[in-house]
Amino acid sequence: VVTGSFQNERQLGEVNSQGIELEAKANLTKELQLTASATAYDLEITKEEDQSLIGKQPVTVPTEMASLGLDYTFRQGVLQGLRLGGGVRYQGASFADESNNNEVPSATVYDIGVGYGVEDQWQLNLNVTNLLDKEYVAGCSSITACGYAEGRAALLTLNVNW
Repeated sequence: VVTGSFQNERQLGEVNSQGIELEAKANLTKELQLTASATAYDLEITKEEDQSLIGKQPVTVPTEMASLGLDYTFRQGVLQGLRLGGGVRYQGASFADESNNNEVPSATVYDIGVGYGVEDQWQLNLNVTNLLDKEYVAGCSSITACGYAEGRAALLTLNVNW
């Protein structure tokens, strides 16, 4: 793990990382799909020249992350081919300094998507991430070197199979 601010970076001694990552994808019905994921880490500096950092958590890395999404595709009727989706993403807190005195708060953002197409032929999709344009700090490598997460973003795609 590299820590510090720009032009003042240094490598930590050793970090013990234990955790779990889970992901599930399920077809709840023929039309409704669920995607969920969760990550939890236990991070601890175990060896370091600066003895005051032993037992602390490295900067930048959140210890929890999770997401949940639902996607509904109309398979019959006048709306056949229309896809509606939405989801929520959570990023847990992390630390902004090596001494773990300053915390970067957790954040939750929402995403949506809409699409239309003919299965196995073409699909037009509009996906919007961070729908509410939440401004939040994604992480810090030091108390004076932080980065904001991406604001609202829209992506329009056309997929064609031939």
